[in-house]
Amino acid sequence: MGIIFVSHSQYDTNIRNFFGNIIGSVKGMNPLFMEFENIERYPAQVTKENIGNEDTRAVFVLLGPNITGTEYTRSWVAFEVGVATALKKDIWVFEPFNENIMFPVPFLNHYVLYELGNRDYFNFTKEIVSIYKRTSLFGLRKSIIEYMSPHPITCDYCKASYTLHSRVRSFKCPVCLKTLTFRI
Repeated sequence: MGIIFVSHSQYDTNIRNFFGNIIGSVKGMNPLFMEFENIERYPAQVTKENIGNEDTRAVFVLLGPNITGTEYTRSWVAFEVGVATALKKDIWVFEPFNENIMFPVPFLNHYVLYELGNRDYFNFTKEIVSIYKRTSLFGLRKSIIEYMSPHPITCDYCKASYTLHSRVRSFKCPVCLKTLTFRI
């Protein structure tokens, strides 16, 4: 059994459901959404145990309009990213196209701008989850990778490095929130 730990705001239900359906559609993989209000033990320890679990393949950070809604949510998402970084888990940041979510994620491996409900992004993300199920990057279908146009990025401003998996001419760096433009 494999797990994708999902860092999110509980109030971004459409985003949560979209990614929950994707992860749940891959046989042998499960999304792990934690709602801290429902945890009976010390939530920080439970979070660390869940992210550190050998079955946890990656952490998906779902940026949505409610992620910055409360200090509580901002703090927990930042904590989850920090734990994932310390435990050397892959961190994928997903952000809706044309949203201006002011939430920097200082450590990430992959960045995807997506459209909620878009079948291509659904299939792409499903393939990512399948990869983590097999724990090998060799299973990724080239056609999907080409469609998502992966670009190794090193930000001109903050020098963060990650892979962008979206066709865009410009985008906001998920680390420093500065606008980057591809030179054609």
